[in-house]
Amino acid sequence: MKLSGKHTGTEKRGLPGQGDSPFSLGSQPFRFSSCLLFALISALCLVSIPLACSFGPVKLNFPDAFRVLLAYCYGGPLDFAVPVIAPDGADRVLDGRTLALVMGDLRLPRALLALAAGAGLAVSGTVFQGILRNPLADPFTLGVSGGAAFGAALAISLGLTGAF
Repeated sequence: MKLSGKHTGTEKRGLPGQGDSPFSLGSQPFRFSSCLLFALISALCLVSIPLACSFGPVKLNFPDAFRVLLAYCYGGPLDFAVPVIAPDGADRVLDGRTLALVMGDLRLPRALLALAAGAGLAVSGTVFQGILRNPLADPFTLGVSGGAAFGAALAISLGLTGAF
């Protein structure tokens, strides 16, 4: 390779994914397929929802939370008892119907709403980056964060609590 200021175009350039890179398989760079990535994210969601539903004032272990959610969602039998840790620290045993109501009516909607909020934030961040054609774009770039802070301060100062 020449060290002078002019390039002839015949120099060998090290492009990503070419040559003897530890991340290349032959001449093709190693990439996750989109199906594998989708399967991995789906598996993480399937694990995180029962895990999120197991936390609360009445603590459950993961297998019991998973069993209660399956029984609640698919209409399985609820005639079982599950040992739980009560808010006062005492060990108690609750029946499946009570836990199904707690898990299905309180904890599951919160976990699904958190999943939807996270997905919405991911999509909005991707839209910001796509519109601006900048992989480092964030809400501060367009002033969205400042506008949200101004709106919240205005609502608090005017006493607009409404449905909140």
